[in-house]
Amino acid sequence: MGAAFPSMLERLLSVLDAAVRADTVEAGRQALDEAFALLGALYAALDPARHPELSAYLTSAYDGCLRHIGEARPGRCEGLAVVITLLRHIRDAAASARAGVTDRPSFVGRMLAV
Repeated sequence: MGAAFPSMLERLLSVLDAAVRADTVEAGRQALDEAFALLGALYAALDPARHPELSAYLTSAYDGCLRHIGEARPGRCEGLAVVITLLRHIRDAAASARAGVTDRPSFVGRMLAV
């Protein structure tokens, strides 16, 4: 995972929060469009040659996120809570691994730290 991964993930979480809180249909659509673009950037950042297991896991996770984001509509964003929770867990695992926390970091956390 590249150095841009944490910032892309944080931006995606921020955009998803904006989609949930959008007070107009247009604002909600713009946030969801940006979420799709950011998720695409996260897919592109995967390195299956270097980290095949991590890439497979994250591809599966991102596929689920993509499905929920695709089903969301302004004013009907219940599925985004699932996406936000999953992405927060991925973010936290990566941060713990980068910080060198040794309390048995998860597989994902260990691989994101590489």
